[in-house]
Formats: sequence, C-alpha cells, structure tokens
Amino acid sequence: MFFLISGYLITGILLSIRSRIEAGEFSRSYGIRRFYIRRALRVFPLYYFVIIIAILGLRLVREDVIPHLFFFQNLSSLSYEPGHYHMASHLWSLAVEEQFYLVWSILLLTAPRRLIPIMPWIFISMAYIFKVWCLMTGQSEWFLKVSTFGCMDSLAVGCLVAIAHANQYTRALRISRYFSVYLGVGLIFLITLCTSKQVISERILDYVFYDLSVYCLLWLLLDNAKNNYWKPVNRILTTKIFIYIGKISYGLYIYHQFVAWGNKLILDYLFDLNTDASGSILIFTHNFIATILVAHLSWTYFERKINNLKEKIASF
Repeated sequence: MFFLISGYLITGILLSIRSRIEAGEFSRSYGIRRFYIRRALRVFPLYYFVIIIAILGLRLVREDVIPHLFFFQNLSSLSYEPGHYHMASHLWSLAVEEQFYLVWSILLLTAPRRLIPIMPWIFISMAYIFKVWCLMTGQSEWFLKVSTFGCMDSLAVGCLVAIAHANQYTRALRISRYFSVYLGVGLIFLITLCTSKQVISERILDYVFYDLSVYCLLWLLLDNAKNNYWKPVNRILTTKIFIYIGKISYGLYIYHQFVAWGNKLILDYLFDLNTDASGSILIFTHNFIATILVAHLSWTYFERKINNLKEKIASF
C-alpha cells in the first residue's frame, strides 16, 4: 500500500514537471535537477535526523552505517538473522523508494512520449519474473520482501494509475482496463510454475494474492479520488483532518517505530503490562496518539520550515 500510493504521488509530480518541460517553461536538465532538489529537501533532513539518533543508540546501525547513509540498507539487511528488528529497521522501504525513483524519474522525464504508458508494465513484468524466480529457487521471505525488484510491482502499479489519470495519456487509460486480465494471466502462470516445484502455498498467498487484493482496492480508491465516483468517500478523504494527516504522513512513517520502542520502555518501567487483549489495546492506543503528536511537532517546528524552502532552492 505504502509503495503504491508513493508511486502514484511521485509520478503525478513527475508528469507535471514533464508537462512544463514540453511547454517550454524550462529545460529537461533543469526539470530533473528541480525534482531531485525538492525530493532531497523533503526526504533527507528528517531521515538523517533519525539516522543520527539510530547511529548513536543502536550498535547494529553503527556497524551498518554506510548502507544507512546511502539508502541501500534494504540490501545490507539481508545479512540480518530472521526475525531481527530494531527501531530503524523499517527504513529499508525508504531505501527501496530512493533506488526506484533514481531510475524512474530519469526515464519518465526523458523517454519518448509513446513509451510512457508502457514503462510501468515493463517494471511490473520484471517484478513478476523476479517473484517467480524467488519462489522457485526457495529464496528467503525477507529477501523477497526487501529487494527492490520484489517491490517494483507495487511502485509501478501506482505509477500506472497516475499515468492513466493524466489527461494527456489516454492510451494509458485504455491499457489500464486490461490490468486485471494481465494480473490474472500472470497469477495463473505463477501458481502453475510454483505448484510444479512444490512451493509452499502460504508463500503464494502472502506474496501474490495479498498484493493483488491490495492493488485492486487502492486502484479503486485512487480512481475514486480522481473521478469522484463515490462522493461520501471523497467527502471523508477531503476533510481537514485527512488532509493534515497527509501532510504529516512522512513523519508518521519515519517516527512510528522509534515511538513504539520508546513507549515500550516507558510503559514497561511504569506499568507491569501483560500481552493480553487489554494490554495490547493500551499499547497500540498509546503508540498511535504519541506518533501523531511527535509527527505534528516535527512538521510544525522542523519539516515545514524546510519544506517552505523547496521552491526557492529548486529555482537556482
């Protein structure tokens, strides 16, 4: 879900930049530079702030500092023992994004116009081939989860929806109507190959059926947001609280595991919490409220000030 929405939003931004390039407002090189500068100003300050905290507080991050500084900790994390997590382990997904957008942004801003509706399908196909290979060769679940190729289908589906919704890419909208057919054929092919190799069926359920169901649901939600098919849903999604959650969503993502670990230490010290339903509900509620509060403070006093500089700095 995280990757699909991200692909949709970032591709929308890139298509807007491409339109301005084609309209002659600025050069292609300036457009690429503008995207990278604005992206860096949004991602880097908060990311490196929490990475410094993680380096100071976590031995595992200190030992793996170079991958964390240059966004390839998703690959270095393959050496972790199964089930090993720490408060910065979730940042592997941001590394996947940065690797993907490094390539996708250049392709989308430089490729011939006729190829744009086709490019997401190439990435989706590559992801499916990679998943087939992983399932057939018995690769670990962690490898399948954190590899950039294993996540490309989620990102590319979001990219495809954004292209389909762009008015100047009506061909993409026609192609997208065959989306479910394509996935259905790919699913049958995948299951046939995996069954012939006696791959554990639970893995197929986790990494294929689950992904497909999420794709379909989010496709409907994004399509609704664009075309306003379900007005009650749109009214909810456009309320001030949801718009504000969108603004602080990056902070929610970055901080949530740090907050959870901090809360655990505090609650374990103050209370003798058990792991039954009531204790779990209390911990979840405390983490939920605390994460929103921390993200709000971060946006108000740190992120927003830097965010306001994006237009000025990107204009140089």
